[in-house]
Amino acid sequence: MGIPLFKVGMSGLAPRRAAEVLMSGYIGQGPKVEEFEREFEKLNGFPEGSFVSTNSCTSAIELVLRYLNIGPQSRVAVTPMTCIATAAPVLNQRAEILWAGVTHKGLIRVEDVKQHMKSDAGVDAIIGVDWTGRLPDYTRLKMLGVPVIQDAAHDPYLAEYALEELGDYVCFSFGPIKHLTTIDGGGVFINNPDRHVRDTVVRALKLLRWYGLDRTSSKDFRCEQDIEEPGMKWHMNDVSAAVGLSNMRNLKDIIQIHRRNAEMLEKGIDNPWITKHGFDPRSNYWVYPLIVEHYRDRFVKYMNANGVGCSRVHRRGDTHPGYSGSTTGLKMIKWFDDNQCNLPNGWWMQVEDVERVISIVNDFDPLEMEPEGGMATP
Repeated sequence: MGIPLFKVGMSGLAPRRAAEVLMSGYIGQGPKVEEFEREFEKLNGFPEGSFVSTNSCTSAIELVLRYLNIGPQSRVAVTPMTCIATAAPVLNQRAEILWAGVTHKGLIRVEDVKQHMKSDAGVDAIIGVDWTGRLPDYTRLKMLGVPVIQDAAHDPYLAEYALEELGDYVCFSFGPIKHLTTIDGGGVFINNPDRHVRDTVVRALKLLRWYGLDRTSSKDFRCEQDIEEPGMKWHMNDVSAAVGLSNMRNLKDIIQIHRRNAEMLEKGIDNPWITKHGFDPRSNYWVYPLIVEHYRDRFVKYMNANGVGCSRVHRRGDTHPGYSGSTTGLKMIKWFDDNQCNLPNGWWMQVEDVERVISIVNDFDPLEMEPEGGMATP
């Protein structure tokens, strides 16, 4: 039996809670969605009424872009080291992508964003990504004076960070293989210390996520309202929320196991071909990142052949034909994309599983493997 890179985590309560909603006669956006939003705020220490749920993290990002009036004349700095779902909302809004480089840990570089801002057209918004669970320097990014969107798809739990360390708009994913799943889902936390501003943004986002209709105004809200700004259908439903509420009960324990396993890997891996990033005790460690310079593809094949899931997970987004954009100041991205990969460290792994992974990694020697077509060479 192999050790998978990802695995769906589902509470034993989820089937019963979902069935209760399914048989309740109310399965759309309703009381369970509101309960999920409030419980997620409590979990993370966010102010009450500051989180708006959606049907995906991608929808959450685009919801924020719509609110910020990002459109055809806008320019958005985006890290390319992420799922294409991060950049898709920018193109959906017909805005221009300004690809920014990354650090040696795959996090958006503030200096590269500054380079884009020196152009005459400037930058209208910034999207950073918490790659594998580590945060970029959002404090410095926010000092650049434009809205900062934090793609926290790998980070459902941020209570250990000061709010000043987070972006202005923090977008979450509750997809199938995330620490916290609602089957599919997402949401955005409005990180603004001014309650009036927060409330104004939250109201606007709730209108935009449901066609522009205020669902709380009256029982016959579909017929009685004049829509001032058309929106989309990006809301969460009560079935997903019920699943999420069931899974939320175990989230802190799940993250602690991810961290324990990551720390074991950090301490145990000792191979001259492998570069580690250093243990981060606040990282959610969705997966455990490594650098295998020159021989990454051989390493991935070797690990998979030995029953351990290993993958790049994502490739740099600016190489997709449909995702072209400015690459001014793009630093380190080729090196990182050519050499990065990820190991499992999830809740499904026992101590002996982690020890097995360490042993297999430490036995890796690329020079003992026969090179094949398409593999990286020094």
